[in-house]
Amino acid sequence: MIAKELIARLSSRTGMTKEKTTRLMEATATGLTQTLTAGNVVQWMNLGTLENKERPARTIVHPKTGEKHVTPAKQVITFRPSVSLKESLK
Repeated sequence: MIAKELIARLSSRTGMTKEKTTRLMEATATGLTQTLTAGNVVQWMNLGTLENKERPARTIVHPKTGEKHVTPAKQVITFRPSVSLKESLK
């Protein structure tokens, strides 16, 4: 599903215009970005948890040449689905 389809579906379910739904989605994305950038956890009821974690540096080996490289540590976003989401997907 692309953004236009999601916005159309949400606007029809809520009775809001597509313009208002678009602004709401943009505000939600901005809020999520700011919260995760600040190092906080986002928990959505019946959906799951988004969290910003640091992946540590590690050594990798190129399979063909055997060269070893060190990949630097980096920040990644992790998602843990809620129990109700897991059960609904079964």
